[in-house]
Amino acid sequence: MAFFAAGLNQESYDRQYDDGYILRRIASYFRPHRRLVLTIAATLVFFSFTGAITPVIISEGIEALQAESGDALLVLLVLALLVTQILDYVFYHVRRRLTNRVVGDVISQMRKDAFAAAVERDLAFYDDQKSGKVASRITSDTHEFGQVMVISADIFTFFTELLILLIVLLSREWRLTLLLALWMPIFYATALVFRRLARVVTRQGSRAMAAVNDNIQESVAGISVAKNFRREAMIYDEFVQVNRQSYRINL
Repeated sequence: MAFFAAGLNQESYDRQYDDGYILRRIASYFRPHRRLVLTIAATLVFFSFTGAITPVIISEGIEALQAESGDALLVLLVLALLVTQILDYVFYHVRRRLTNRVVGDVISQMRKDAFAAAVERDLAFYDDQKSGKVASRITSDTHEFGQVMVISADIFTFFTELLILLIVLLSREWRLTLLLALWMPIFYATALVFRRLARVVTRQGSRAMAAVNDNIQESVAGISVAKNFRREAMIYDEFVQVNRQSYRINL
């Protein structure tokens, strides 16, 4: 991990919070949209149900073919599968539309709060911190937060679908289901390791992107001075260096 930290020192305004505090802060931003959040949660449950019932219908169709139960049952199963897919599309559309609206409002409020905090800082703060980096963290980090919220909704859907399928599997063959469940601690431990590494790398990626944006802003703002002293090659070489660093870390 030393490679990712090369040339990217911790900013003075960076903080490390525990999960409980982070969840409380996130909840405070979503609290004004509680009705839409509850609607999104309901659509997530229905979306999980339609996703879980699809393999069950297909399984029943295969068993009907093997048992030669007749065309009437197969037609019903095909119609049920068609209706399930239509409902799946409808719930997905509603869920993504509402999620994007709520996340967009939350990101807008977070940027307002972050900008207000940046404006309230005294001049000594900007003697140590470049304005380009601060602006990049306000815009880029809030955008990444929105992406995480969308992914979190998908994870909730998959987890609910897993619980539904687990009940179905237990009703079919409990021994194989328990054997499958024995892998869950391994998956959970792997997820925790990935989460820890991802936190470090994504934080470094944000810092690297801030360095790129800061270099662009400073270079463009002072381009007239650089041209007067014929220093275009120097500022270009500096940009290439930070851009390559950002590319390596984010890759």
